[in-house]
Amino acid sequence: MGMTQKELAEQLNVSPMTVSRALRGEPGVSEEVRQAILAAAQDSGYSVESNYHARLLKRQNDQQGGLHHVVCVMLPHSQREDDAHSFFGKILRGIEEAANELDIEIILVSQELDRLPRVVLRRQVDGLVRFSTPEHDHTALGQCPVPQVSVITELPGIDVVTVANYGGGQRLGEHFCELGHRRLAFIGPDVPIAHKRLAGLRAALNTCGGRIDDQDARFAPAPDAVNAGRELVERLIDGQSREQIAKRFTGLVVYNDYMAIHAIEALKAHGLRVPEDVSVAGFDGAAPRGMRRQEEQLTTAAMPLAQLGAETLRVPGAGLAHREGVRRRLVLDVNLIRGKTTAPPRSR
Repeated sequence: MGMTQKELAEQLNVSPMTVSRALRGEPGVSEEVRQAILAAAQDSGYSVESNYHARLLKRQNDQQGGLHHVVCVMLPHSQREDDAHSFFGKILRGIEEAANELDIEIILVSQELDRLPRVVLRRQVDGLVRFSTPEHDHTALGQCPVPQVSVITELPGIDVVTVANYGGGQRLGEHFCELGHRRLAFIGPDVPIAHKRLAGLRAALNTCGGRIDDQDARFAPAPDAVNAGRELVERLIDGQSREQIAKRFTGLVVYNDYMAIHAIEALKAHGLRVPEDVSVAGFDGAAPRGMRRQEEQLTTAAMPLAQLGAETLRVPGAGLAHREGVRRRLVLDVNLIRGKTTAPPRSR
């Protein structure tokens, strides 16, 4: 029978999504890696054509409403990464693993999120998985002809697989309380998810007599969130000395790990040590490209990213069963990872 795409990926030490792209002739894979995958597939007896005909035969014999056993995964152009260790790469790896388990074909579409892919409009797929973000105009999409699932972001009337943003903020707040911090700051994009994380953080701080003053909770416009880590730290510090900062806050919680790494760089540029002067924590547990050594030491509320991806195919709203019914919402928990960027404040 030959090897599966997952087994090929493990043999070559690449992601299953990379194998899938190479076998389909899609962009996003270097020519060297593509040739290595094709050679390994041929040696192992894997046949794209035979696998296609096997799926086609199963589809023709399907008695459950003419399902295609195909799901479209839609990413914005800016987020299509061929990096299995990135935030989106880990979620895509979970989707690929669940697809292999459920015998579902994945079509990865990279385009702007203000229009539906043609394969969806033609109803050539059973469902649509959307990596939506709050700043996109989802009303421009119009009526989607197939069931859809949103990853992380809550959208009206659409099934969602997300994480406990409020609960994750609470866990970080409890961690800072245990260390002895009572005054914290928070930075992130001005989106509902960030405000939920801040609310959970504040709730936990209230239990130990801590707080976050409004002047120390800073938000950036959502489209600029990726590059906002340094800018928001600059706004927080506002030319104040180390002693003045210590009176305002001794810890900083950041919306995600990518922003946290840049926030740490900005703090150090102002002569502030992490964690000696300011403890820093992130949220998501993903390794930014080129920054994995720092990320491994970062305290963070880690999201189960691979599980998040896998569950988008298991939720009935993905279009594989129960096409009619109420909106479904699956919330996954997060785990606190204690890194080297948090410690008791100097005053303690």
